[in-house]
Amino acid sequence: MFIFGNEFFDEETGELNREKLSAVVFEDSKKRAQLNSITHPAVGKAMFKKVVSHLFKGEKFVVLDIPLLFESGANRFVQKTIVIHCNEEKQLERLMKRDTVDEKVAKSRIAAQMPLKEKMERATYLVDNNHGKEEAEKQLTEIADELENSWLPFIIRSVFGVTVGFLILSIFKIIF
Repeated sequence: MFIFGNEFFDEETGELNREKLSAVVFEDSKKRAQLNSITHPAVGKAMFKKVVSHLFKGEKFVVLDIPLLFESGANRFVQKTIVIHCNEEKQLERLMKRDTVDEKVAKSRIAAQMPLKEKMERATYLVDNNHGKEEAEKQLTEIADELENSWLPFIIRSVFGVTVGFLILSIFKIIF
């Protein structure tokens, strides 16, 4: 059974028509939930693989850009969260410009998400994006510096390494 049929794909290229799909899922919460149930598991697996890859490469921390972090429950798998916020007028204006949509469509997309105020209450760090890109970058640099000086990644990596080591030894004992 197809939830989203061929009408959402370009006949010639086979590419997804994001605008058409967006128009449906942002107006129908049930369709949006169905789409999320299809996409989130695959996206989650891909992100997990990337994070583990970066851990093995010795990266101190990994930044994930997850628009529905709290809504999807993915916040359970991260240590720190950053919410970049601006006032409602700027949010609406920027969304309309970015997605080239009218005010009604932009408002429906914003309404389909958790209120920004609630995300801000749940965040570890807040970045005020009302005063331009340079100011936001300055705030992000301060956060990155704080994270860079933290011992938490070392502790997590140590626990991860010991756990992987025990798993490998257990498998090795079973095989031999």
